[in-house]
Amino acid sequence: MRPRRTEAEWRADVAAEIAEVGADAAATANLTKEIRVAVDAHPRLARWLDEDRGWPELVLLRRFTDRLGHAGKLGFWRPGPIGGVGAIVIDVTRELPVDSYFHELGHDTHLRGLRPSPIDTMITHAFETATTFPAEMMRTNPREYFAEAFMADMQYGRALRRIDPHAYKLVRNVLAEMGVE
Repeated sequence: MRPRRTEAEWRADVAAEIAEVGADAAATANLTKEIRVAVDAHPRLARWLDEDRGWPELVLLRRFTDRLGHAGKLGFWRPGPIGGVGAIVIDVTRELPVDSYFHELGHDTHLRGLRPSPIDTMITHAFETATTFPAEMMRTNPREYFAEAFMADMQYGRALRRIDPHAYKLVRNVLAEMGVE
């Protein structure tokens, strides 16, 4: 695994990636609006991001190369400094970029800050006791379990409650622990 890059190295790699594969200004503007509308549907989450937490930086690319270490993925989250704002990078040519955004925001919500935390314990316990996995990626590990549950809750509302009450309760409990619910 590649060692973590400095902020300057990260910025240089992103600039090189944009130069090589391109970023679509119109897609960026449209997706940014779509994301804001989706987040605003959850007023407490929107207020938390606006006033307390800060929005992760959004980088939209036409595809990923190996330069950023995530070739072939839909998106990824890059942590910022401890407690600081990270970045969400999304391939805008793939299906469901807003779902990808919420999945990565789930990682940001879970992983930003000091670790281990009570939230880690909640997520690990929920993963270990889960009996249903509506998305295959949820089977991977506790981080992916939570990120997929968070995305499903944010994008598809209370449907998660019907499909997977265990995952729904986890998202509600994590948001309550963070003071969002």
